[in-house]
Amino acid sequence: MTVSLEVEGGKTSDRVRAFMPVIRNNMLFVLSRKSAADINHIDGKQQLARELHIAALQAIGADTTALEPAPAASGAAARKKRKEIPPPPPILAVHFSTLIIQ
Repeated sequence: MTVSLEVEGGKTSDRVRAFMPVIRNNMLFVLSRKSAADINHIDGKQQLARELHIAALQAIGADTTALEPAPAASGAAARKKRKEIPPPPPILAVHFSTLIIQ
């Protein structure tokens, strides 16, 4: 598997390069928990990308709460939540360049 990390800017690029061994290690731990059946369909691949994204963010010490599912809110709490837009994470996305399933 080959992945590319989409980052927000130059400072983040430098930070990602500095933490690349930790990022790779975290990603390998995520991959070691997966089977071919887990990632055989698009939903599984999307879930894997989310998990790798969180692993990369954790490696650089970034907040991952924006990527984790939020509990359902109702009424005024739901309207307030919609108005609060969190800043984008320093690593915007994980993209698969190659993915070979054996």
